[in-house]
Amino acid sequence: MCHILIHGTAFTHSQPGERKHRRTEASFPGRIQSNSYKEYQIQCSYETVVRFFHKQGYALKTPQPWPDKQDEQLRETFLHELKELMDRPDVDIWFADESGFEGDPRPRKRWDKKGRKTRVTKNGGHLRMNVIGMVCPRSGQFFAIEASHSDSATFQAFLDEANKTVLFQRTTNILIVDNATWHRRKDTHWHRWQPKYLPPYSPDLNPIERIWLTIKARWFNNYVCKNEQQLLEPLDQAILDVIKNPKKTQKTACINTLL
Repeated sequence: MCHILIHGTAFTHSQPGERKHRRTEASFPGRIQSNSYKEYQIQCSYETVVRFFHKQGYALKTPQPWPDKQDEQLRETFLHELKELMDRPDVDIWFADESGFEGDPRPRKRWDKKGRKTRVTKNGGHLRMNVIGMVCPRSGQFFAIEASHSDSATFQAFLDEANKTVLFQRTTNILIVDNATWHRRKDTHWHRWQPKYLPPYSPDLNPIERIWLTIKARWFNNYVCKNEQQLLEPLDQAILDVIKNPKKTQKTACINTLL
């Protein structure tokens, strides 16, 4: 029996027989510790360790930057109130947010031949377009506008256009937004929506975030453009794709998993 410790995660793994093996700790990234180096030595390749982790249900992941300032009590209260609203047949819940799309986004992982330098164009230019959107997870309705920046004026324009375009299906409509300053202006005209605010530092409680991630992964994965038009064309297509596929949007923005 040997004890394996890789990047701080410990596992116990049985070795067939009690044969001594040549020590090859440097053959893969990480550290291997046995209960007794005098009794057991481990010889295994990086591929063997990867298979071992896969069998244990682990996958190699890039950590997502995450704040540690959440107030758990506020989050629990918010989720309780959200569930109560969901249970009301006269209420529709909408989630709104802004996201930026860049002309030369951060490169993502891709498959390539071993020994080949994997590169993607990065000119350092600042091509960027903001999208302000809202989604109703129950119906799959999605609405969005493109803007050069986000502030109180563009947010009000977004609400004005959404009020003219969205098909309201229930008498009460709650619009959940984060705590950006332009969401909290007292002179904001919310039209037929009632604003409700997310707990601070809680983007994971806003399902529209998953729509932004899906758009970026599908339409902007290692996509580099030279001018604003080349940025707008796929962005327009991506937004229309979400609008025209409400069933798919329902699944992407499902909030049952939050409760």
